[in-house]
Amino acid sequence: MIKETSSGFNINERFQFWRQLAAAGLIEGTYSGDQVGAFPFHSVGGTNVPRARLSNGLWYASSRAPTSVSTVEFTYDYGNYLQLGAYEANLSPNTSLMKPEEAWNIDTKMDDGMPGRGKVLAADYNSCATASSDVDYAATYRLTLADVRCRLMFRQAF
Repeated sequence: MIKETSSGFNINERFQFWRQLAAAGLIEGTYSGDQVGAFPFHSVGGTNVPRARLSNGLWYASSRAPTSVSTVEFTYDYGNYLQLGAYEANLSPNTSLMKPEEAWNIDTKMDDGMPGRGKVLAADYNSCATASSDVDYAATYRLTLADVRCRLMFRQAF
């Protein structure tokens, strides 16, 4: 579990997660277990987080309480979660990585196919899904759009 400290999140624990999985032989690769540079969330594929098989994609592990801390993600008690998104300089992978249909395909295979419900959630609800707010849990994926608009969050994943 990725735990909070009194001063906020223990940032390196997000990166230690991947180092320890690799050391145990559970995933491929070698990871530093540390932040890169001065920015605490800076995720660098192959250095402190794994690369995804999608171009420019990265995996990220974190934890979040049930508060809205974003203007583009559904409000949920995410608990521990994995995020699949595209590289963004000096941050976690917060950039869209896939088309709505691709996100929907993953969500349908793993969960319920609904971007705002279940354990697989679409981040960027205002562009990937038809949601009008962060609590519009009945929204659907924007399947008619063919451009990259989505990243996924796998809540309570570990």
